[in-house]
Amino acid sequence: MRPAKKLFLILALLIIAVMFLFTRELRKAFDITTETETRPIVSENTANTFLVDKSDYVLGNPGADLNIIIFGDFSCAKCREVYTTVSALVRSHPQDIRLVWKGAPIGGIFTRGNFLPHQAAYCAGRQNKSFEFMELLMADKHNLSEAGLKKAAEGLKLNENAWWQCSNSEEAKNKVTDSVSLFDALDLRTLPALFVNNKLLNTDADINLEEILLSFIKK
Repeated sequence: MRPAKKLFLILALLIIAVMFLFTRELRKAFDITTETETRPIVSENTANTFLVDKSDYVLGNPGADLNIIIFGDFSCAKCREVYTTVSALVRSHPQDIRLVWKGAPIGGIFTRGNFLPHQAAYCAGRQNKSFEFMELLMADKHNLSEAGLKKAAEGLKLNENAWWQCSNSEEAKNKVTDSVSLFDALDLRTLPALFVNNKLLNTDADINLEEILLSFIKK
């Protein structure tokens, strides 16, 4: 096969692949729009899988009756907004709520999610600073860079050598990969995804999140 013909064939295959990915993402977008209009505030279905494992860090009371799981990404503005509301509620009702954050850097059609900040937050938890570390990342997007992560670790007085070695380990990478895989297995489409006692809450609806969560505490 002539080089020019071979190059043309490769380009054609690349164009077909790009069009396939673009069409798939476009279909997802239409699905999301339709789903947002019809979904109830709280799903009638309970997730038929365990959303929390023993390696997850907990904010609040590990034995609380109200369990909240957030799948989110530090670069997602709505994720930060939801986390801020929920974490403030946990701190004002520390015995009533258990909060678990699941790092889900799902990326987009042409990008891969940034795993490293989530790996770094997981490893900060090895020194009992996971949530403090996460909140530094949410407060400033510049903290999501390698230099920013190290600055955050320094500010929290972590053992930086141990933390950084852990952050780049297969264990930390697998932890984040497992969260992304669970996100996919649950057929979730958008971030943040918030579960209340294993039922998906529609965060796209016009709701007062704090009032809804407080209603679960009062039940």
